[in-house]
Amino acid sequence: MAKTHNLGNIAKAKGLEPEDAAALSELVKVYAKHRKRNVRLTRYYDGKVRAGDVNIGIAVPEELANLEVSCNWPAKVVEALQARSQFDAFWSSLGEIKTELDAICEENDLPMRYGKAVIPELKHGCVFATLSMNDFERASIKFHTAQSSAARWDGEHDRLLDGFAIIDSAKFNMDRSYKPSLVNMYTSEAIITLRRRNALDWSAEYHPHKMGRPLMAAMVYRGTDEKPFGKSRINNAVMHLTDAYLREMLRLEVAAEMFTSPQKVLIGADDAITDELAGNFKAYITNLLTISRGENSELPTLEQLAASSMQPHIEVMRALAANLSGCSDVPLSELGIVADNPSSAEAIYAAKESLVIEADSLNKSNGKALKELVLMAYAMNEDISWREIPSDYRAVTPHFVSPAMPSVVSQADAMVKIATVDDGFAGTSAFYAQVGFDDALIQQIAAEKQGRIGDTVLSQLLERVSANGGSVA
Repeated sequence: MAKTHNLGNIAKAKGLEPEDAAALSELVKVYAKHRKRNVRLTRYYDGKVRAGDVNIGIAVPEELANLEVSCNWPAKVVEALQARSQFDAFWSSLGEIKTELDAICEENDLPMRYGKAVIPELKHGCVFATLSMNDFERASIKFHTAQSSAARWDGEHDRLLDGFAIIDSAKFNMDRSYKPSLVNMYTSEAIITLRRRNALDWSAEYHPHKMGRPLMAAMVYRGTDEKPFGKSRINNAVMHLTDAYLREMLRLEVAAEMFTSPQKVLIGADDAITDELAGNFKAYITNLLTISRGENSELPTLEQLAASSMQPHIEVMRALAANLSGCSDVPLSELGIVADNPSSAEAIYAAKESLVIEADSLNKSNGKALKELVLMAYAMNEDISWREIPSDYRAVTPHFVSPAMPSVVSQADAMVKIATVDDGFAGTSAFYAQVGFDDALIQQIAAEKQGRIGDTVLSQLLERVSANGGSVA
């Protein structure tokens, strides 16, 4: 997708109904309102904010501020939480329902796409998913970042009111940059396809549907009634601490140069000697330095100033990392701060506990959105409305991998202990899932066990036939 998203006169598209034009105009305003901040958040996440951009100009002059110094803390704040949110599958007590939803997940590669979508969700506060029919007349799910889509919230029904997503971009009239050429608008009655005919004009084409709600859903990080589209993990505190870290890294680079080449003072030398030695690197590294007498035959005195210490800079960086860890729940060890003494297992778990709790909350929120998506996809495949979806399908639950990420050994040990007090637990799908097996392996185990049961029943039947002289009775 192009970086420049100039929607131009899209709300005046030919064929667009007046009420939809008014709604689209409001959506464009929402998009434009958040565009600048979304670009800024992306720059911080990509590590494109340099020390020169945030330098104060007091300790380090501007001519030295363009050193290549960057920081990956904003990316780490996002990815540390994203790595602990892994969608697995949908669970249902009815096998045929699980089979249907598994097919939808597989067709859309939902577990992998979900993992990718969580990054822009945490980066911008939300990410949008849309549905449409593919070439095989099956529902297709796609995700769109806040830099290429926008939506409005319907507080009365606790869902999206409407929204749009930029699908494709192109160049017009020998433009140097790309402009949106295909945009889909999602309403409760239709998907409106808007195509740019030239640099200025758009046309609208309606594709009605019977869902009764927009074919669009939002995954939101920490949404509230006041801010239904959530907030970014890269908040103001994270950005300010990143700026401070960049400035400290810049000061550290300059201090390291001064430490490597400490200043020298030559007292009593004439101007000719001073000019000769100034900037002479060979005079710094040589073992033997000869200096002639001054104008009045006095002997010059050569002294060296004490080198600056690196320790204060390192302590400041540790303090900044500790501050960032406190406001983002990311353990210090993941920010590059390693303790002198190895931490115990309890200390390591305690450091990650806040992040695990945060991931569990994220999974619950995103699970609701994923459930909404697959139910709409099911309704599209069956050509029914949202209200016509059977109650058995509405009872499905999304399953995520444990955000604590326990080792296979410890998790299996815990499940075996539970199975000793619950005779029916061992061998169930839930048992294998908690042990750490993925859905495909669980299905393979079930099929092989069913095959062995069938072989056993057949052997018993043949034995009875043989014992009865060829009779089944």
